[in-house]
Amino acid sequence: MAVVAALPGFIDWLAINKARRAKKVGLTHMLCNVTALILFGINLYIQCPKWNEPQPNDSPSILLSALGMVLTLAAGFYGWSLVQKHHIGVSLTPDQERIEPVDGVM
Repeated sequence: MAVVAALPGFIDWLAINKARRAKKVGLTHMLCNVTALILFGINLYIQCPKWNEPQPNDSPSILLSALGMVLTLAAGFYGWSLVQKHHIGVSLTPDQERIEPVDGVM
């Protein structure tokens, strides 16, 4: 499902003006998610052959899962920032546009 969600997210990211700070935030969001997905995939690859072992070594699994979880939490924060601070994917009414600041050109 992460790959399915990544496709519209990547299209949204491509549509962001390069001068906006949201472009960098979106890139960080994407890199955190992709890295977490890779870590979880590596974890799956390492653990698959051990499913029938009575006591497999779980140290790499715990480390990879913890790193993937931290990256997923960071990606969630950056995703929240894209919507709440930068209004990516949000259509504001004219009244909201006057009240809500939109990130400046950087």
